[in-house]
Amino acid sequence: MGKWAAIDLRICTDLRNLPYRAEPEDDIHPMIWLSKEPGRIEEIPELQRDPKLKALVTAINNSGLRFETFSCASQIEGVDGVFCSVFGVGFIYRDRRAFQDYGAQLMVAGEILGFVADSDTFPDQARPFAIEIHRIHLKEENLTGWSVDVWHESRSAHEADVKSQAAKALDFLTSVLGPKSA
Repeated sequence: MGKWAAIDLRICTDLRNLPYRAEPEDDIHPMIWLSKEPGRIEEIPELQRDPKLKALVTAINNSGLRFETFSCASQIEGVDGVFCSVFGVGFIYRDRRAFQDYGAQLMVAGEILGFVADSDTFPDQARPFAIEIHRIHLKEENLTGWSVDVWHESRSAHEADVKSQAAKALDFLTSVLGPKSA
């Protein structure tokens, strides 16, 4: 019998503007297009706290690849004896025709799902990611299209377990969304 896998797939049709406005009081820092300014990666606090997320964001923004990131998040909290690790990364197609094509975003979700099913990283019946498709307006280009946000959440009574699960999920996404090995 084959392996089953699932993702949560959501769509939001509210229009988000990029670049977004910095809101330091809410820990929202100025947006940086790393595809255009890769040297500014050290300015992103989330990436300084999470080396695996930094590796994913670096891989996605690699020159000549399909996507460019515009947001990321990473957090671990412990409440009432349960640890929760959450990370997310938001990206758009560099090819603006694909950026405008809603179906192209669904193909990315399907690609991630297919690799989850084929992977030994996740067990049978795993549901490791939530994928959100958002309506986006690129203000500087006056162009409207779609973004993909990929989220992962791990929970455990042990902090080491949630860190390990998050690291595996980050390594997995890096292999799917980053440069392919020759």
